[in-house]
Amino acid sequence: MIVLSGAMNTTKGHEKPSLRAILTDPNRITITITEAADVLGIARTTAFHAAATTGQIIAGVPVIRISTRSNRERRVVSTAHLRAALGIAEPS
Repeated sequence: MIVLSGAMNTTKGHEKPSLRAILTDPNRITITITEAADVLGIARTTAFHAAATTGQIIAGVPVIRISTRSNRERRVVSTAHLRAALGIAEPS
């Protein structure tokens, strides 16, 4: 069972959204692999390893690769796929 609580977490004077805020914000279409790892409760390195070897964070949650102008690659995860995999309803 996934328990999502709180609105904001404060770390060293800088606010970061809580897991609930990340998954229930209808304006967040994608999240970083690090944020996805936090939501899933797995280590960041485990998430990046899964993304590199399988192209997915967990079954049914693909990693989206986006190239930038500086030829850097940004990898993100769809919040809709993550919510579906976790059985969480879409925000309205």
